[in-house]
Amino acid sequence: MRRAVIDLGSNSVLLAVAEFGEGFWHPVYELSQVTGIGKGTKATGRLCAQGVEDSLAALRTAFGDAKTHGATQVVAAGTMALRMAEDTPEFLQRAADQGTPVQVLSGDDEATLGFMAVANDPRF
Repeated sequence: MRRAVIDLGSNSVLLAVAEFGEGFWHPVYELSQVTGIGKGTKATGRLCAQGVEDSLAALRTAFGDAKTHGATQVVAAGTMALRMAEDTPEFLQRAADQGTPVQVLSGDDEATLGFMAVANDPRF
């Protein structure tokens, strides 16, 4: 079973495709694209216009790469910039309209998922 997670952060879009086996998730493919959606968000309360376009393009690439590498489930999650910006609903609609839906994580969920990822990594 292969699954993919896409992390839409303030500065980049990260993709991780992993396969479950022997009790652990094993990385199969990773991709990182700098997009800058959160550039200036603290000051303006809005997402960076160029960052929005770059993030939408990166999401299309990431979803496509996930499928190409055999992921049967793809989940995309947005973090801080999407929690803060007043125009997040418009961005989320555009992402959904292009077939790359994004969920916005609460700060607590983001911290919990980060902890769980490290705690369940066999290297630690």
